[in-house]
Amino acid sequence: RRGGGSMVRVETDAGSLTRLLLHRLDVTQAVEEGRVVVRGGEEAVRRVSAGFGWAPWVFHMLDYI
Repeated sequence: RRGGGSMVRVETDAGSLTRLLLHRLDVTQAVEEGRVVVRGGEEAVRRVSAGFGWAPWVFHMLDYI
């Protein structure tokens, strides 16, 4: 942890994790549906949502990563 910030823990399945990392997941909605668990309360959910905000579709060549 840099900058003295607090740690946030995110728990989810592999598919939702992939969508999160590619900015294809609405974190707040996923938390409400129970697909993602963010430990740390509503402020933690806002921080994760801001850090992994939804983005328009972009094709990723995942086979080459």
